[in-house]
Amino acid sequence: MLRWLRRRQQAQRLAQADAEALIRDHGAEAYGEARQRERDVILPDGTTHAGRTPAHWRRVALIVAKRTRPAPHSQIRWQRSQGLAQERGTTGARA
Repeated sequence: MLRWLRRRQQAQRLAQADAEALIRDHGAEAYGEARQRERDVILPDGTTHAGRTPAHWRRVALIVAKRTRPAPHSQIRWQRSQGLAQERGTTGARA
């Protein structure tokens, strides 16, 4: 059980490092690059780009998305904090 946990933690650290590198190197295109690497040609040993599995690149894409894309409703919260929602007549409530 402990071995499994260590492998999982190591895989998470590697995914975090790859996500940071993609964001640094590709900026706004980092998510697309991670998805492309996931879909790259799968080699006979089951790996893709840099010896990583497609599942690894899916995890990286998720990390990149969380770090680079705004959370749901964050635009509305920002507008409210700026007083813009009331001026435009939008409150964020669904009709």
